[in-house]
Amino acid sequence: MLDSSNSNETINNLQEIILNNKEKLFYIEFINKIENEKNININASVYYEKKSMFLTIPSITITSIAGMASFLSAASFFNEDTKLAFSLGVGILGSISSLIQTFDSAFKFNTKAEMFRTAAEQYDKLITQTKFELTKPNDPNFIDKLEKKMLEIQNNCKYFPPQKIINSYNSTNNPNNIYNDNQNGELAL
Repeated sequence: MLDSSNSNETINNLQEIILNNKEKLFYIEFINKIENEKNININASVYYEKKSMFLTIPSITITSIAGMASFLSAASFFNEDTKLAFSLGVGILGSISSLIQTFDSAFKFNTKAEMFRTAAEQYDKLITQTKFELTKPNDPNFIDKLEKKMLEIQNNCKYFPPQKIINSYNSTNNPNNIYNDNQNGELAL
């Protein structure tokens, strides 16, 4: 036989959360804003990935050519002048390759690309969580948790997206962008 006090307690703990129209609208607008943030971060990631490849591929190519030239400089079927030219070429190519690798390390394009990619993935998870909460609300503190997650994502990505990418999302055709100002002159968060 079931204990009626336990079943009443269970029913009270499983109270359904019902969103009003204002809350639903907030979630929908927030999903659009997070979607824009995700797209900005995806585009920033692609932008920095291309910049990284612009330095990485030439460095790899130059290093390979220098390795071949080094091998040829030791070959016995070349005269001494040719061997000397190959040796000088190896030194010059090695220096150029080192210079390119130094620029790549200093600019941190690969690190920036990875940070923006990670932020985009986290924004995508936030979108999914918000959609679930919109369709089946079950967390009365969801908005507070959402705010903490947004701040955590922003704190983990230490770099700003390139201004030209922000500008591409900051147009009058895109009123849901969080970089747009609202009527009160505040950020539209």
